[in-house]
Amino acid sequence: MQRGEFIERILWQGRKKRKGNLKGLRSQTVGYFDHEGRRIALVHQNVNATGKIRGRPDPITLKHHGVLYDCSAEHR
Repeated sequence: MQRGEFIERILWQGRKKRKGNLKGLRSQTVGYFDHEGRRIALVHQNVNATGKIRGRPDPITLKHHGVLYDCSAEHR
């Protein structure tokens, strides 16, 4: 992403009832695509009201050298 190799798209965004330090955050599923439109990665992240990502994105899937890795069964 930092070198401009991928395109980021928010695929889903919503709010869930949360308690404690997660209250007020939006949940997002974000896809990262190459310049030919192929999805390279899918991540989950939490975003605050100002749009700042809280913590690090949690990988769901990642494609590397043509192999698709399922990183988290929790997000299916």
